[in-house]
Amino acid sequence: MSKRPAILLLCLASCSSDPPAPPDLGRDAAPGDLAPREGPRLDAPRADQRGPDTTPRPPAKWVDVAGAPPLIYHTATLLKDGRVLIVGGERREAANQTKLLPEAFLFDPASGGFSAGGSLAAPRARHTATLLADGRVLVVGGAGESGAPALLATELFDPAKPIAQAWSAGPPLPSAREDHTAVTLPDGKLLIAGGTGSSGGALSSILLLDPAAGTWTVPIYSKLNLGRSSHCSVALADGRVLFAGGYDGKVFLASLEVLQPKSGAVTTLPSTLSEGRSKLTCHPLPDGRVLLLGGWRGFTASVTANAIFDPKTDQLASISHLGDAPGFHAGVALQDGRVLAIGGVTSPAVPNGVDTVVAFDAKTGWQAMPSLAHGRFRLTATLLGDGSVLVVGGTPTLSSAYVGIAERLTP
Repeated sequence: MSKRPAILLLCLASCSSDPPAPPDLGRDAAPGDLAPREGPRLDAPRADQRGPDTTPRPPAKWVDVAGAPPLIYHTATLLKDGRVLIVGGERREAANQTKLLPEAFLFDPASGGFSAGGSLAAPRARHTATLLADGRVLVVGGAGESGAPALLATELFDPAKPIAQAWSAGPPLPSAREDHTAVTLPDGKLLIAGGTGSSGGALSSILLLDPAAGTWTVPIYSKLNLGRSSHCSVALADGRVLFAGGYDGKVFLASLEVLQPKSGAVTTLPSTLSEGRSKLTCHPLPDGRVLLLGGWRGFTASVTANAIFDPKTDQLASISHLGDAPGFHAGVALQDGRVLAIGGVTSPAVPNGVDTVVAFDAKTGWQAMPSLAHGRFRLTATLLGDGSVLVVGGTPTLSSAYVGIAERLTP
C-alpha cells in the first residue's frame, strides 16, 4: 500500500502557518483527560450540507438519588452555578404530626448529592422562591407554623457566600400571603399576585419588587379582578402576564385574566377552562402558546381536560390528557420544548400519588414516558443544566411518610 497520502498530509500539517489545534476533550473524558480526535475527512460534508441528525437518542430513564429531604410544599430553584436550592416545606414527624422547616438544602448535579443549604430565620411552606438577575434567590411569604398567619417576611439566599452567611432578610411584603404566584417581568421586576392572606381569604392584590432598589410598590394595576389562590401565572411572549384558575375561598375558578404591565390594564378573558380548578401549572410552548396542565377540583370531581391558551387570539382550546389529568403534580418544560407532567393525584376520591409521567409535544401531542419508581404528589421538578430533570419530595398518600428519595430523569 502506498504511503504517499500520509507523507502529503504530514507535509501539509508541518508547512501550515496556522498553530496546531488544541487537543479536544472527548464526550466521556474526565476533565484533564485528553481524548484523541481524528481530523476531518477531505470528503466530509460541511455543516450546512448535512441533513438532520438521525442518531437515535438513548431511551429515557429514571435513577434514584439518595439523601433527599422528605418534604412537601417546598420549593426547588435552579441556581446559576447549576445547583438546586430546596427551601422550607413540611416534614412529617409522626403519624399525625407535621412540622414546617426553617432549613434549606442544596443538590449538586456534578456529585449527585445533597448537602445543607443553611437555615432560614423562620420556617415556611407554600412560599415562592425566585432566581434574581444577580444570582441570588428571593423567598417570599408562605405559611408559618400551624395556627400562625401567612408571612410578611422575605429572605434572600446568596450562593456566592459561605453557607453560614448565605441567608439574609429581604424587604418585607406590604401584605402577607401564601399560595401566591411570582413572575419575573421583562424589566427584571418581580410581580407577586394573589394568594391566601392572613385572614384566610383569597387575595386579588398585586405587588411589584424592584430588586435593584430592594423595595416593594403597589402598582397602578393594584389588583386582579378576582381574588385567587393556588392559581398559575406566566409571562407571555408579548409582555403580558396570564393568570389562570385558582380558588377564591368558596369555589374553584375557571376564569383567566391578563395583565398588561405597561398600561396597567387587567382584563378578564371571555374564554374559560372546561372546569374550575386550582393547583394547575402553566407552561410556555415553543410557538408562544401556553399549556394549562391538570388541576385539582376537590375530593368529589376530577379535571377532564387540559387547555392551550393562544395569546394571539386570547382563546383557549381544550385538549385531552394521556390517561387522567393530574392535580398536585409537577410540570416542567424540557430543553427540546416538550412539557412533562410528573406524578400527582388523578383520583380525588382516593388521593394517592401516581407514578405516571407523560410528555406533551406541541407538534405531535402526548407521549408516554418511563414511570417514577415512587408514586408521589406535592412534589417539585426542576430542569437541570444538562437537560435532566430532578424530582424532590412528595407523598404517596395523605397519611404516609413523605418520600425521602429523589429521582433524576434523563429524557
